[in-house]
Parts: sequence; structure tokens; C-alpha cells
Amino acid sequence: ALLAEAANFRHLVHQAEPLWTEGLKEASVQDQNGQIEPVSHLGREITVDSNDLLLTLRCYAASLWATLMVKRFDGEFTEVERACHCIKLRDHIFLVRVKLPLPRHYYELKFSASLLESPREVQPSLLRYFINTSGKCSAIVRSLDDRMMEKYGFVKVQIGAQLHGVTIIAPCKFRVPVGQIYFLMHVDRSVALQAARDAVPPVYSSVEKQETDVPGLFAERLRPTQDFRSPKEVRMMQEALQSEVSASVQETYGDIHLDLMLHNGQHIQRLRERQELPGLFEGLVTISDLDVSTKIQLAIRFPKIHACDFSPRRVAEWVVSRSQDG
Repeated sequence: ALLAEAANFRHLVHQAEPLWTEGLKEASVQDQNGQIEPVSHLGREITVDSNDLLLTLRCYAASLWATLMVKRFDGEFTEVERACHCIKLRDHIFLVRVKLPLPRHYYELKFSASLLESPREVQPSLLRYFINTSGKCSAIVRSLDDRMMEKYGFVKVQIGAQLHGVTIIAPCKFRVPVGQIYFLMHVDRSVALQAARDAVPPVYSSVEKQETDVPGLFAERLRPTQDFRSPKEVRMMQEALQSEVSASVQETYGDIHLDLMLHNGQHIQRLRERQELPGLFEGLVTISDLDVSTKIQLAIRFPKIHACDFSPRRVAEWVVSRSQDG
């Protein structure tokens, strides 16, 4: 499964590589301030014969987002949800995948980005693409009001994914069928750890951890704070627990954890990082008919940096549907 998904992703990147390695100029100071520079498609008018469109852009920003708007017969524009998937590559290059649902329609592709100084403040960009689909395109849905539009498009990615350097490799579609599904993610370790450190409140970041033979469960998490006057009985209970089970407590390994929350969060399965390929997290999940119409969410945790706060950061979402749907 890993080799198959790696081949698919390599094929996708190789389609764009000749477009962004040739004639790339040094960015100006203005371009380094969140400006989006077209690399693959310099013209703003695009006519396609396929439902898939691939663009490459350069943007010195913390995150980049694309929104696809379709023109209805009454002249009004409607957003096509999850029709775009932005993947950050090296050298501030972004790969933008666009899924066009209907032939003979007029689309507008808009962009927004967040600056490195304020990564969570997304601002709209002036860049626009105007796309026409020819009659050679397939009709993925019967109409824009088709019920299948609720499951249409790419995986729903949160802003935390790009800010933490998480790339969704598989599955890329929003709809996940029943059966065995292979999940594969890549995490840029340096980006993820730096984002985690930036999120730590100053009151906690100033406290340095001391090396000790006592497991963190007793040295930190169950240890009363100086402001808390615990009763004598509580201290005696903690000391008794520590003396009996301390030798059996295992510290959590790894500084980055990726968790899949299945069946609307009722079940959690952790993705495992491959030892020979650091940064790649994978997992094989069996989805049954009982999971149909439920959500699958991907969350990232930093158990060492966020020792004071174990709440996960959600970065992606899928929906489960029957194999014969769509």
C-alpha cells in the first residue's frame, strides 16, 4: 500500500515539476510578503477538457487556500465545497489540485493566504483564474444540487495541517468507502515542532523540565503544584501509587503523534511512524457498515512539548459512505 500511494503521489508531483523548475526568478521583497505568483499558468483564462486541473504557485506565506466558485444559470456564483486541495512543496511552491464537477460551466478560482507573521489570519488575494470546462469533461454529479455534493471533492483540510507541516497523501478524497482503507501522511518535523513550541503559553515555556528517573506521570502530571495544598491523605496515596507502579509505567515515545478519530470520535487509532522513513505516518483501518455517514478526523498531538495540555489539534476530516455510493 505504501509503494502504491508513493507512486501515485510521485506521478502527481512529476506532472507539475517541469512547470515550476524552469525559469523561476528570485522573489522580490514585495512577493515575499504574502503575494501569490503564478508559475504554471500565467494566463488568467483557462479552458480544460478534463475534470482535473493542476496548478503551481509560489507564495511566501504560512498557508495558502483556494476556493472554487461556479456560475449558475441565473448568473449567481456558488462555492463548490472541497473542490480544491493545496499541497505545500519546497521553496515556497504550492501545488493546487482542482476538481471540476460539471462540463460546459464557467468557474472562478480564488485564493487566500496567511502571512508568516500572523499564520492564523487568512487574507484574500487579488489573484483570480477564470475556467471554462468543455463538453469533453465528465459529469461527476448530475447537478449542483445533487445530494452527492455533500460528499464531493477532496479531504477537508483545516488550517492546522499546513501550519504544522502535515501533508495528506492518502486518502485524498473526502468520501471514504467501507472496507480496509490505508491512511498515509507526511509531517515536516521541523515545521511541526516549531509550530508546537510557538503555541505553548509563556507561563509554561519558561519552565524547564528536569531530568529525573521518576516517570512523567508522577513527576509532572500528578504532581501537585506549589499553589495547591493537597491533603495529607492525597500525598500519601500518590506516594503509595508511585512506589508500587512507577517501575511499570512507560513513557510515551515520539514527540509527534497522529491520531485517527473514528465513528465521530468514539474510537481512536494512532498512526505509526515508519522507522526507516521518518516523517511518514501510516495506518490500515477497517471501516464497517456501522460507520456509514460518520466522520473520520485526523488530529496531531505533541506529548512532550504540550505536556501541560494533551488536547489534540484537528487537521483533516473525511466522511464514510457505502462502497456503491457515487
